[in-house]
Amino acid sequence: MRFDLRPALAADSEGWRIRLVKSSGDIEMLGRNWSAAQRSRLLRWGSTTALTLALMPSVLGGRAEAACTPPSPVSGAIVNCAGTTTDANGTTGYGTATDSGNTINISVGSSVIGTHIGIEQSMGTVNNAGSIRTDVTNGQIGIAALNGVDLNNASTGLVDARGANSVAISALAGTVNLENAGTIVAFGTDATAISAKTVNVTNSGSIFGDRFGINATDITVTNNSGGSIFVGGSNGFAIVATNNVLINNAGIISAPGTAETGISGNVVTIASNTGRIAGSRAAISAITSSTINNNAGGLIEATGPSGIAVFVVSGTATVTNAGEISAKVTNGAAIEADAVVVSANTGLISGGTRGILANTATISNGVGGTISALDANGKAIRATTATIANAGQYPHWRPEASASTPIQ
Repeated sequence: MRFDLRPALAADSEGWRIRLVKSSGDIEMLGRNWSAAQRSRLLRWGSTTALTLALMPSVLGGRAEAACTPPSPVSGAIVNCAGTTTDANGTTGYGTATDSGNTINISVGSSVIGTHIGIEQSMGTVNNAGSIRTDVTNGQIGIAALNGVDLNNASTGLVDARGANSVAISALAGTVNLENAGTIVAFGTDATAISAKTVNVTNSGSIFGDRFGINATDITVTNNSGGSIFVGGSNGFAIVATNNVLINNAGIISAPGTAETGISGNVVTIASNTGRIAGSRAAISAITSSTINNNAGGLIEATGPSGIAVFVVSGTATVTNAGEISAKVTNGAAIEADAVVVSANTGLISGGTRGILANTATISNGVGGTISALDANGKAIRATTATIANAGQYPHWRPEASASTPIQ
């Protein structure tokens, strides 16, 4: 899968830039002032790496490659990065594991590039309007901050890690506080966009990992309209937490590949959803409990065969729905849990085989609400014990069934 990240690397105030693509030796042209003939000539020249490097100073008007200042190791400093900084600290673009409390500012059009790590510090702040990148090899990290990082990634900001097991942002013993309007990506087998003990995200940009979008112990996400968090491999998770997940979503959270899950955790709370949450295996999966408020216009859906839109392994799913919760696939179930409580439904709950599957179901289906199963032999509600208050519709319901009567 190929993603065009050029919008995240928009032209700077001079109106144009070029970038050497190390894997091919080609020139990638980003900007608006190149004619077709100029582009053709530059691409022919780009096959010769030495010539490309020789041409770059003249193309850039003689501007010398800059560096982040002050140099690392340093702590408690304001660090400004302009131009291109490459491997200033060994195989790290800038910083060391002992740096702490720095505020690192990367200006528009500037880059910090490391063979193995883009930026490293124990903990600190990064304000990124440029790019933080690693080389195209295995296990690389865009930002490594063991004890935590506050990252403000502007609309022009890019954090990019490449290779198997790569991580764009890592804080395994600390907290990632992220304000993202740009692009955060990790390409490669088992690659992860964000990995930390605790993650707090406000997102209006793009967060992508081949295996994991966000992976942490506890996760809080506000995904605004226009924001996307997604994965592109197989057996992946857009958001996965060992403990708790709290989501307010107006954008897209998606895991469209084979056997993938949108959101997973021990306890999953969807405080509000007016966007789309999707997974091929499950849109939302929880171990002990899930509380979901799906607003009007919100979509929670399973997209793969035998998929489940909302699944709780051994506890209770508590749902308020004014939008759509669906698994319109072969053997699909909209909601499956040991206990299902639909406190109010004025929207659509629909599955291929089952709308709702539970041992115990307590359901209030309001005016305009529909609970359905699409398969010929499907059941809208299947429960050992069901208590139902109905002012809407659920096809395949047997009128003679009453409160506390098994519905098959």
